[in-house]
Amino acid sequence: MRSCLCVALCALLVGCDTPPTGPIPDAAPSAPPPTPATGEAMEAAPAAAPPDLDASLLARLLNCGDATKPGLCSILSRFGSCSEWNPIVPSGDGRWLGRGYVVEKATVREQPVVLRARRVGTSEVGKGQLGVRLALATLTKEDGAAFEQADRVIRILERHDTPPRGSSIMEYVRTRSAWSEVNAMRASAKRVYALTTYGTYLCQSSQQSVLVVQRDTPKGMSPDGLYAEVWATSW
Repeated sequence: MRSCLCVALCALLVGCDTPPTGPIPDAAPSAPPPTPATGEAMEAAPAAAPPDLDASLLARLLNCGDATKPGLCSILSRFGSCSEWNPIVPSGDGRWLGRGYVVEKATVREQPVVLRARRVGTSEVGKGQLGVRLALATLTKEDGAAFEQADRVIRILERHDTPPRGSSIMEYVRTRSAWSEVNAMRASAKRVYALTTYGTYLCQSSQQSVLVVQRDTPKGMSPDGLYAEVWATSW
């Protein structure tokens, strides 16, 4: 009886050490280790330069037969020969005042325009953008004395004379604090492109004024937008 128990015990022990029959399933494949990101891969790609302004097309749409006549047609004619404009001024907060022409559904109305260029750190803008934020605004009758004096002071600036100190419009431009700023980049070697909804182009004329064309529609057969020539009041 004792010998039978020993034989049975040995059989149990041998059975525990016997490997299971049949194929052993493969282990689940492990994901390859991630490739370390290089400095170049971690940086965001610079934004592509926007297309340059087709001033000749806009001039045709606006029936600009006489490019020498003052107004929006003169602004468009000079865009082809404008020079590079640097929006970053020594003070870091440049301001301009001038005459604007708002085109909307084949109608044109004249309005005073103010422009601001505020210097910012490159960490505050996207890759490939300029270290500046731009803002463009029009004046209306609600702006009171500033609006009423604007035309007279703009004519003084157009003659390259010095406006009188203490005028309401000059004080308005100097102290205005509510601006809708946007980032900017180069559209070409000469023109600055402000990232408004449909794009705003700026360059410098031979008279040292800044020429502005702000589109109000996507690229196409509509010339709607704001056309302006502004003069520096502080830099």
